[in-house]
Amino acid sequence: MSHLMESCEALRVAAESQQKAAESQKKACDSVSQHLRGELSQCKIKDKGSSAQDHSQCSGSMGQHSSAVAMLLFVSLSFILS
Repeated sequence: MSHLMESCEALRVAAESQQKAAESQKKACDSVSQHLRGELSQCKIKDKGSSAQDHSQCSGSMGQHSSAVAMLLFVSLSFILS
């Protein structure tokens, strides 16, 4: 019976740890999302009277951030699901 109790306790501790990790990852994703919204706003402001060069700089910047967000989400999900 004590082995069963120990197993249940270990599962509870693991679940709490995963919950804390998920909350931390959510905060990180929220922070990245907020940053990207700011970048998008800046690109929209630049869009109102900018040259083609400005557009390419904004597009390149957004592409790099999108890749970073995708990687963050992938790592977060794989960590949470493991």
